[in-house]
Amino acid sequence: MRLFRTLAALSVVLALTACAAQPPASSPSSAPAPAAGGILAGTLIDDRVATGLELVYNVPAHAYVTADAAGLITPALKARLKPILANAYAALQVARAAKAVVDSGSASPAQRTAAVAAFSSASESVRAFAGQASALIPRAPG
Repeated sequence: MRLFRTLAALSVVLALTACAAQPPASSPSSAPAPAAGGILAGTLIDDRVATGLELVYNVPAHAYVTADAAGLITPALKARLKPILANAYAALQVARAAKAVVDSGSASPAQRTAAVAAFSSASESVRAFAGQASALIPRAPG
């Protein structure tokens, strides 16, 4: 039951982080969007998105550890899951480094823009790998 709640939380986090990364749709009555190429255009990373990304990785990683401790992970499945989780963790490290560059006050606008692009790419990788891992992790009986 605990594993089920953990996986349910993962699905909520995935849905929320996917929505948080999307800009809101503009309507004719809303204020015009800022012009592309503005001073800070494309150079910010929302802390909520970064925290959500951490959760996207942590939920299947903890589910893996829990399922392994319960003896639900076979050696063959472990051989499939470990590289997926390692790739997700590596992508998470890239996202963390990109956020650190953006958060530092010393990065140039070009460096910040490149870091935001790296964060976006890494976050998609984390989501993909975490989804793969979640699909493979067996559910606890009952």
